[in-house]
Amino acid sequence: MQRIYNSGFEIEPRLILIADTYPLPSFTEDLFVAIDFITVYSGVFISGAQNLHGDNGFKFSEITARRQLVHEAVKKLVLEGFLIVEIREGFSYKISDTGKKYAKSFESTYAIQYKNNLLSVSEKYLDYDEKALSKLITEKALADGREEM
Repeated sequence: MQRIYNSGFEIEPRLILIADTYPLPSFTEDLFVAIDFITVYSGVFISGAQNLHGDNGFKFSEITARRQLVHEAVKKLVLEGFLIVEIREGFSYKISDTGKKYAKSFESTYAIQYKNNLLSVSEKYLDYDEKALSKLITEKALADGREEM
């Protein structure tokens, strides 16, 4: 049986939406991971927002697996022409014209809610770089762990 949830199949469209919607010119894999995690679990990071994957007590343990999923998804999206590689101080990725066209085809309830959450995340955290976003996630994870004690 093929796994759909928490797989490349699930994360690839989210990366395309990030690259198309989030107002930055390009993204590293770590930045994709952080933005995707905060978007999926917006209820933890933005007052009044809802977690797209529910209230999961193990959500912060997903980060490690998500890094590998993003790595594999980015490779596939580059090979399929949805993302373009840029080399500066390492690898970064931007959306291609093909990716932009594909992003416009997402019409599911989940895609719409993801995009709405993504816009809220960009409004609140656009000035955060990937290190600041990672620190934010770590702080929230620690606070979450203290709450469960």
